[in-house]
Amino acid sequence: MNSTVYFEPEFVQSLHAMAWFSRCGQSLPADLAASLPFEVAPAATLKKAMRQWGSAQWEDATLEARNELTGFLAVHARDAYQQWNTITQLAKVEVAQPLAEEFWRPYAQQQGLDVDFLHCVQWDILALCMEHAYRQQRGLPQFFHALLKVYASGHMPCGWEGGKYPKGRLLVW
Repeated sequence: MNSTVYFEPEFVQSLHAMAWFSRCGQSLPADLAASLPFEVAPAATLKKAMRQWGSAQWEDATLEARNELTGFLAVHARDAYQQWNTITQLAKVEVAQPLAEEFWRPYAQQQGLDVDFLHCVQWDILALCMEHAYRQQRGLPQFFHALLKVYASGHMPCGWEGGKYPKGRLLVW
């Protein structure tokens, strides 16, 4: 199966062109924060960000967002949803692994970050790839596309606080 059916070169190239983590620890631009579908708060220090991306609350929030996506597809795109596992494997091999090698692992090693950092970023980007692969479906949940805006700005979405998703706010480092 050809991955370009799901991930056209422009999409993959845009991920490689991002300035990954280049603004972590800095303020999120106000216009970006205003464009997101949820409130945003800073994780002001690397130590706080590390606690967050390994937290059960962040895992629960991103899992709930992914469950919304799969639930939507199971109801509204039953036939297309049957390709989920195939698309996920393509996303791992052709999108996430190259990004990890080129950007995520070197950054993690440079900053002394643990494996939770890599797992967190990979989870988000794989879910983004799934949203992208099913982008033709009207009403498709877009949580991970919102996170992409944060990553594209050089920051890292790293946690959730103030309530169970979708209530609460996104923490950004």
